[in-house]
Amino acid sequence: MNLSATDGSGSHGRTEKSLAVYFHGPSGNEGAGTDAHPALPAKGVYIDDSLKVTYWQQSMDDAVNW
Repeated sequence: MNLSATDGSGSHGRTEKSLAVYFHGPSGNEGAGTDAHPALPAKGVYIDDSLKVTYWQQSMDDAVNW
């Protein structure tokens, strides 16, 4: 999960104090269980409009490059 552009090119940046993650089933069209609410730092996390989620990657480098 990339929360913001690493090079600062994202727009509409803001700090959020909660996050919900929803999962898709195998076809990508149906939900798979309930949403997750990961713990965030007390001060929140910075996000911008470049926020994206990729498929599971084996390494951080692969996840950032996807």
